[in-house]
Amino acid sequence: MHDLEKARQRMIGTPEAARQALAPAGFSALAMEAMLRATPDLLLPGHAGIEPLAAQRRSCGLLGADFTYEQLVDTSALPGG
Repeated sequence: MHDLEKARQRMIGTPEAARQALAPAGFSALAMEAMLRATPDLLLPGHAGIEPLAAQRRSCGLLGADFTYEQLVDTSALPGG
């Protein structure tokens, strides 16, 4: 996760370096730009993304619907986690 976070930061901080790394892998300019635009602000899933999943589990009567965000999201693998 640490390396993925470093790569995410590089893509945001130095997009030209990201383009230079992606081009030899065969990505088109259009694909590279789409990837750069889609780079997330954080690797940590947000509450807004977790809540609908819990609601769906509740509506289906599935186990685990009563878990909290803190119980579901393990931040220990992230920098500072």
